[in-house]
Amino acid sequence: MNTLRDSLSILIGGPAGEGIMQSGRFLGRALARYGYHVFIDNEYPSLIRGGLNTSFVRFGSREIWSHNSYIHLLIAFSNDAINKHKGALVDKSIILYDPRTVRDLKDLNFKTISIPMLEMVRKIGAPDIVKNSVAIGAILYIIDINLDYFYEVIEKFFAKKVKNIEYNKKAAELGYKFIEDNYPDLRNYYDVEKPKDKTQKILLTGNEAIGLASIKSGLKFFAAYPITPASPLFHYILNKQFEKNIIVVQAESELAAINMAMGASYAGARAMVATSGTGFGLMTEGFGAVAMTECPVVIMIAMRPGPGSGMPTFTSQADLRFILHASHGEFARVVVAPGDVEEAFYLTGEAFNIADKFQLPVVILVDKFLAEGLKTVNYLDEDKIVIDRGKLVKPAPKSDVIEVFPRYLAKDYLIAERILPGTEGWVVNANITEHDETGWSKIIPEVREVMANRRIKKIELVEKYIKSSVKTYGDPSSDTLIISWGSTKGPILEAMHLLENEDINVGFVQVVYLSPFPRKEISRLLKGDKKVILIENNYTGQLGSLLKENLFFDPEFKMLRDNGLPFMPEEIYNFVMEVIKSD
Repeated sequence: MNTLRDSLSILIGGPAGEGIMQSGRFLGRALARYGYHVFIDNEYPSLIRGGLNTSFVRFGSREIWSHNSYIHLLIAFSNDAINKHKGALVDKSIILYDPRTVRDLKDLNFKTISIPMLEMVRKIGAPDIVKNSVAIGAILYIIDINLDYFYEVIEKFFAKKVKNIEYNKKAAELGYKFIEDNYPDLRNYYDVEKPKDKTQKILLTGNEAIGLASIKSGLKFFAAYPITPASPLFHYILNKQFEKNIIVVQAESELAAINMAMGASYAGARAMVATSGTGFGLMTEGFGAVAMTECPVVIMIAMRPGPGSGMPTFTSQADLRFILHASHGEFARVVVAPGDVEEAFYLTGEAFNIADKFQLPVVILVDKFLAEGLKTVNYLDEDKIVIDRGKLVKPAPKSDVIEVFPRYLAKDYLIAERILPGTEGWVVNANITEHDETGWSKIIPEVREVMANRRIKKIELVEKYIKSSVKTYGDPSSDTLIISWGSTKGPILEAMHLLENEDINVGFVQVVYLSPFPRKEISRLLKGDKKVILIENNYTGQLGSLLKENLFFDPEFKMLRDNGLPFMPEEIYNFVMEVIKSD
């Protein structure tokens, strides 16, 4: 399972507040500019300063789907970084450290290199935080990459802040030169394979991919209450509000946010909210109101461990059942779960169109691992996002009499036409209580039956509309089949790569749409005598419960946990091997 030739793993660790994660991003962007595939996973406690922050940067000549369980280069800005991660070091691992912040390394059986990073940056008059660029310069020498790629990243990030650009460039030069002068034999020490395709890659988070696609999809109103790990999407769109003519509101609560989005949607704007599971708990009343008014709203939910406030800065997949049944009453809702940043981009565009076409709430369900993790993509085709507003019409105005528009009158029984409030000659009602076709409240069983039946049966039309609710990888006809959803895709594909290196082929079924649940597609894939392995980042196997509910199928083998961390590819590899060897 040694993959030194096609990938390398670097961990940067130090106290919160010292730019650790930004350093990982700088390094990752330089590697992506060079042409490497990159994956970055950041881990941090819920603290403003102190505690241990780490940025795990993995890169290679092939597509890199996730982090892994070993570290080749450890850049330590504290003893905690070494103590916590020394178990992941392997043969040929190197520890780079600053002697001012890291001490007592005598008992380590790995190559250690002391670099006076703080001393170097103070000599050039730079802020202490610039020491991180000394480390990046040292790394680039060891992996044999020219500093120019890092310079491009710094120049773009700091733009007109000339002093910052100069400090970081000089610091990187010092780190590069230090290794060159004192450890010249370390150049290309790991012999990592150079990228076959030198085309620059795009490195972005799931939050950024969703933000990009939302803007391309015509987003005009965004509301949120700050919450980890959804806040970066809020910040991304906030920074684009004037350039893209988007109204962005930091609401006083999550309930206020979704109610504002419902109002904006009623007024004709494409509207979105973003939150986490604990925040969505406060949104559920508004979620039901969105369904009753049939105002299209897209909700991005980034899961983290619960209950309560749980672990704000860690990951989980335990909110699936909650999302599927949130709010009281019965109504159609669509839940889509991208597995990587590329899917997050394209499925967000699809989510806005589904919300408009079928006039219902659509949830984009991700987790911290995907929302905040960074991955390279070769290209995002914005032309594939085509805006479809559904039955948003502009009827001819009435000449003499102002009439109430039959907002909920569906000529084809399920999907009604809608016009914008303020259209000349028409009054447009939206009502969160049961109503007739004009939106006036009606507490009449016959009206209720027609309206409730129409709302809930929309899901059947959505099911027909979606082209593919399931993706397959590897050999779906294999005797061993993995089934999962969301961000577990990355570690699973990496585990499959390890298996393929040993000429072991398995299949992987990724369920992309959880509602409507793709019964037919999954049933077809599960046919035959197979060893089916369910992998989920929750304790109860929530996708597994959907398989039982919809297909009366209970996977024999289950890999389940919810400790706040994503799966490691090596864990999955070992579990699959045990299953293959079992009778």
